[in-house]
Amino acid sequence: PSPSADTNNEPQPQAELIYPPSSLLEEPAPSAPPIPISVEGMCVLKLPETIPEPDPPKNVKETGPEPELVTLAATAFVPDTSGFSSSLYHKGKRLIDGYHWGTYVGPTGIDGKRRSYGTMQYDDGSRYEGEWANDWKHGEGKWYFTTGSVYKGEWKFGKREGTGYFYAFDGSVDLRRYKNDTCVGEGARWSADKSQVELLRGGTPTKKISQERGRRIASRLRLNVP
Repeated sequence: PSPSADTNNEPQPQAELIYPPSSLLEEPAPSAPPIPISVEGMCVLKLPETIPEPDPPKNVKETGPEPELVTLAATAFVPDTSGFSSSLYHKGKRLIDGYHWGTYVGPTGIDGKRRSYGTMQYDDGSRYEGEWANDWKHGEGKWYFTTGSVYKGEWKFGKREGTGYFYAFDGSVDLRRYKNDTCVGEGARWSADKSQVELLRGGTPTKKISQERGRRIASRLRLNVP
């Protein structure tokens, strides 16, 4: 027989697997010894234990506490349309009020218009003492008539407007309401000795009334009983 045929008929050897001993699997491999490191010749940076705070910037002005907000309250009985905020005080300035000349004592704006509180003494002998606004009698004021009577009450743009007292020369006292310088509506008049009360209509007495009704009229006008 040929050698090739004999070789094919013989059994072939099997490969054998070789496992490591169990002791090698159970025991860990020995670690390598540490390698010593020399710091000689090396640069070492040493940090401080505490880090100081930075210095404040120079040439900076220190600011104090924030200022408190203050609300200013202002009161005025009429808007000032003169356009000026400064005032001049006069101790005797000749002025004309309508057709009546007189002497004014009090403040004006730099535009010459009467304002605030002042007195106007007219050449005919009458006098006004009270509030002014933009050259008008405006607010609370008193008018002294040449007859000796006095009106004390409200004014608006140079005319009696609202409620007020009329003190007659004979001693009687009227509680009145005015509209555009004219007495209107109901009022009451107390006699000089305050014992009698009369009902007024448009400033004219109509009949006698009780003290109680007179007080009710005074309450509606928001005036005090004389």
